[in-house]
Amino acid sequence: MLASVSLPSIRSVSSLNSVGLLSYGNNQLDNFRSVATCADRIVKGAKPSELPIQAPVKFELVINLKTAKALGLDVPCNYNSALTR
Repeated sequence: MLASVSLPSIRSVSSLNSVGLLSYGNNQLDNFRSVATCADRIVKGAKPSELPIQAPVKFELVINLKTAKALGLDVPCNYNSALTR
């Protein structure tokens, strides 16, 4: 619906598709690694209540260049070199 009225949308990386303009959030791969580390500690006998709370430290900005172009937005060259999607 947003694409039909040319409104940009911000989505999570996992739901960014052909109509989403950008996504900003924590790195999902790092989340999975953190969960695996906590699970490993629990399996080895650590008490869950004694595990430290871990906040995300790595974040991603993903810009959908197809959507940006369709909306008539110019993405600066310095962003283009850092984009991975």
